[in-house]
Amino acid sequence: MSGQGQKNCEFVNFDPQQQKNLFLFYLWLGNMADVDMKGQIGVDGVEGETERGADGAAEGGKGLQWTVASLLSLREASDVYTLGFVLATLGLNAALWRAPRVHVWQWALLVQATLSVSTIVHNAMHVPLFHAHRPRANAGFNLLLSLAFGHPVATFVSAHNRSHHRFAQSAKDHMRTTQMRYTHNALNYALFFATVAPSLQHADFRFMRLMRGQGQAQLPLQAQLPPPHNFPRALWSAFRAQCLLIAAAHLVALTVNPRRWLLLWVSPRLAASIFITNMNMLQHDGCPAPVLTPLVGRNKSQPNSLLAPIHIANINTARNFTGSITNFLFFNNGYHSIHHIRPTLHWSKLPAAHNELVKPIIHPNLDQENMASYFFKTFIYPANRITYDGKPYDPNLVEITPEVENEEWFPYPDKFSNIRTEHHL
Repeated sequence: MSGQGQKNCEFVNFDPQQQKNLFLFYLWLGNMADVDMKGQIGVDGVEGETERGADGAAEGGKGLQWTVASLLSLREASDVYTLGFVLATLGLNAALWRAPRVHVWQWALLVQATLSVSTIVHNAMHVPLFHAHRPRANAGFNLLLSLAFGHPVATFVSAHNRSHHRFAQSAKDHMRTTQMRYTHNALNYALFFATVAPSLQHADFRFMRLMRGQGQAQLPLQAQLPPPHNFPRALWSAFRAQCLLIAAAHLVALTVNPRRWLLLWVSPRLAASIFITNMNMLQHDGCPAPVLTPLVGRNKSQPNSLLAPIHIANINTARNFTGSITNFLFFNNGYHSIHHIRPTLHWSKLPAAHNELVKPIIHPNLDQENMASYFFKTFIYPANRITYDGKPYDPNLVEITPEVENEEWFPYPDKFSNIRTEHHL
């Protein structure tokens, strides 16, 4: 490795063999980065095709699932299951609403289904379901997702894709776990959503105000946001439509039956929002922030990629849950390390990529089989807060004290600088 290469590629806490493995990993990532960025809103919040084969839906073979995927213009055959699950969840919600009596197990099933929908939202905001020539299909599906999830899914582009993925565990990541500094770890989990949600909502509103202003002015976005087909206007329009649909559903449900509105509309969707947000405590707490290092030559990402021209140099930045039940219920959201490295890799491909490229070099503690048992021992008993390598972890001792203030993760152009101080739409 040349001196320049060593400068550009810092390896953190790895022995020589791991450094060699990670360098080969980088070469693979460079080849994987040749992505055709045109089509629908993806991980970078730009319109883009994602990492897949020439015909993503055809990769699983020409069976019934492939036929349905092709007819619907789905990118991947596995998203027939995704689409069916969302429709089934909405159907279950409607059926329970009309049922004369709702049993506890039926309500619990609805809650579990809505938790699963929250992970579908996450996946779909990284990799849209439908091909580039079906923009209305993607917009329509995102409306269904917003209805099932109970929150405008367009906000994932700002708070998740552009804040958490780009600045994980730093002051620009408003979901960083170092903000939680209670003595008992159960409180850190229980109060995480209430701690981060206000800041996330304000940041989302500011970003959407910027999208509205940029879209109306038709100005080119600065920094990470190129403007193909007036992306700001498209994102603002999607956000507005999703908000209107959710508000209308709230109003109708509340008017018709306030008790069932709380039981069948509010509670499952609130649980889903808490679940998907609090996954940060399971997947990132006790892990170091990613070290982003530039790559040179052909190993760079495409210029319009959010992560270009940098990649994650330390692999031990996220915890994975590899159990089959967890990943069946939550659409492979347990494979978090490879997802951070390649956010546009389709969820169906995450297990294979994890086993081949992450598992051989990641710390074994970051490959957890059972999410439920990890949750119990981490947040219930003995509830010891530890680092990824098993050491006692007290943010008041090892992190910046006091906790740093949230920083703006997006540079607002001077024309819209007033948005930084506004918390409304």
